[in-house]
Amino acid sequence: MTRERLNPYLVLGIPYAAPIKEVHKGFAKRARAIRNEEFDSYSLEDLTWAKHRIEQAERDPELDLTMYRVPANSEAFKNDLSQSSAMGFFNPPVKRIERKSDSPSTEERNAFLFSALNEWLAEMLNEEKVHMIHPFEILASQ
Repeated sequence: MTRERLNPYLVLGIPYAAPIKEVHKGFAKRARAIRNEEFDSYSLEDLTWAKHRIEQAERDPELDLTMYRVPANSEAFKNDLSQSSAMGFFNPPVKRIERKSDSPSTEERNAFLFSALNEWLAEMLNEEKVHMIHPFEILASQ
């Protein structure tokens, strides 16, 4: 991957906009992991580049680093929204939409269900064709 596409914060494994002290800690931690052959996603050269890139941005805030960042607050994911009545960006209210097509007939629905069941059984039985007899056809013929 080219360096222009790397995010220096991700390379160092630190949160976005971390203070310079955390940058140095992240650099040391990743460098140690690389030396101990516990981490091989990036090289020491990549770590050095990332550290210098962040230090440069700290010295000159007007510098455009064109870094991609995911603006997500990790705290927002800690609540189990499915267990609450909370509404919001991550738990929007349900909006009912109107049906635009005609409802399938009972025969069409049954044909679809048995076709799906037949395909699933065929896959389960090593691709051998299985012919399902519709149970209502048997009952109707008796």
